[in-house]
Amino acid sequence: MAEVLMIRALLAANHRTKGAACRALLVVPFLSMVAEKTEHLTKVLSGPQSDLRWSVKGYKDAEAGSPFSSRRPETLAVCTMEKAGLALDALCEVRRI
Repeated sequence: MAEVLMIRALLAANHRTKGAACRALLVVPFLSMVAEKTEHLTKVLSGPQSDLRWSVKGYKDAEAGSPFSSRRPETLAVCTMEKAGLALDALCEVRRI
């Protein structure tokens, strides 16, 4: 249910901002769920049948980096609670939220 509400909110935000970069963070409790949700949402939001072509990236280990830290960040980041905390702290430090 949270996924559906998040996608609806992203669609509404994209409509309001006329396509400007709107982003979402999906936080899941387990590492295995990061991989599952990333795979599923990639198929739904950026697959061949999708008109959205949104970028989805999963963050589950140190090599993946931090959500929303790159120059061309993803539309949707899927991560564990620990990664979400680190990402929010980093975004607060640079005053991006």
